[in-house]
Amino acid sequence: MQIKTTLLSLFLLLALTGCSSVLRGVERLSGALMLNEHGYLNIDSYNLILNRRFPDGTPTQDMLAYVKQQEGKCTQQGDGYACSIYYYATLCLVQHINIRFKELAGLKTIYDLNAIAASDGC
Repeated sequence: MQIKTTLLSLFLLLALTGCSSVLRGVERLSGALMLNEHGYLNIDSYNLILNRRFPDGTPTQDMLAYVKQQEGKCTQQGDGYACSIYYYATLCLVQHINIRFKELAGLKTIYDLNAIAASDGC
């Protein structure tokens, strides 16, 4: 019985280690695309990827769910939405992404999606 328990523990350890290695690899690849040579967010890359993932005609709820998943917030403004996703904070500096998009009200779909980098500090 102890051999089975030991083998099961070893299997679980190897499985978990392998999964974390895959996740680190994905993080490394996505970071290489999303960060500039100085290690800061490359807003142009982010904008391209965001527009590819949420093209014109995407249901508004999908975009709002993405922002919420990233712990951001959206407010309705005029014929669209303004959203902010905070991704870096220190004592005197906060960096965030401002995302704006318009909504075709009758269809509840998005268009004219744009993201810009922003920061606030002391």
